[in-house]
Parts: sequence; C-alpha cells; structure tokens
Amino acid sequence: MRRKRTKNLLPAVSVTMSPPMTLPVHGGVLHQESLSAEGVRKPEKGKIDRLGELIKEDLTQSMRDLADIIGLPDTRKIVRKYHGTRIFIPRTPRVQHHLATLLGMAQAWLLSEHFGGETISVPRMANLLRVQRNRDIVRRYDSGEAVRHLAHEYQLTDRQIYAILTRWGCM
Repeated sequence: MRRKRTKNLLPAVSVTMSPPMTLPVHGGVLHQESLSAEGVRKPEKGKIDRLGELIKEDLTQSMRDLADIIGLPDTRKIVRKYHGTRIFIPRTPRVQHHLATLLGMAQAWLLSEHFGGETISVPRMANLLRVQRNRDIVRRYDSGEAVRHLAHEYQLTDRQIYAILTRWGCM
C-alpha cells in the first residue's frame, strides 16, 4: 500500500530579531541597514548612483534639450527611471500620469507644452556610467586602495579591475 506524501508544514512563527536583521530575497540576502526609512532598497556599496554626477555636457542632444526645459535635476530623474526606453509625453498631463508623479505637475505641463503628443527616447547612458565607474576605480587605486577591495566594492573580479587599470595606464 502506497503512502501519500505530505509536506512538512511548520506553523508560522513570528520571531523578533535584534538589528541587524537579514531577510531572504531573490539572489541573496537583504540586510536591514540597506533599507531606507521608507523601506526602499538603497543602492549597495559600489552601486553608486552616478547619475547624480551627470553634467549637461554628458547628455545626448535630446536630453540636453529636455534639461533646458525642465532643468538638469529633473532630467536626471527621467534618465534614472526610464533609461533605455521611450516615454510618451501627453498633450495634457493628468495628476496620475507617471511623469506628473515623478516630476510634479508643473514640470509635466512644461514637458507637454514642448513635447506634447511626442515619444522621447531616453538613453541608457551605460557607456558614460561605465567610464565614470572606471575613473572612480583608478582614482581610488591611486589613493592606495587594494585591488581586492575595489573588486568587492564594484562587484567585479580582480582580473576586471586589473584590466581597467591597464587600460587607464596605471599598470
């Protein structure tokens, strides 16, 4: 006679852990200190938000035009959220529209006045961000940080760090 297999069901238990607390997430563990006060995941070490360092000259011509209209900080917000995609600018924005919630109604109206009914391509900026990351690696290596530490910080291998340093003439 065959026995039915039953799953081992354990009762749900609520456990209070003293900080730091770790939570299982897809692809690893999320540490409590990596969450902001709102519960939003902060950028990890090495995953520095380099878009904050962007200057107008780094942007493509279409993004420069956008920065002339809504300002560089709001252009950074758009690039950060929609990089590598196209976004439709409505002729008349509504309060619930994603651009209005991201930038505010005043900026959404400015966009609509200039680009209403058009679709804008937002560049990925991957090459620029990679160059900025490599500059940071070279600067930190020159200031005395170990290759092993840099590899860990930027989530690269030692060989990748050495290749970057060689390309930039540090080795």
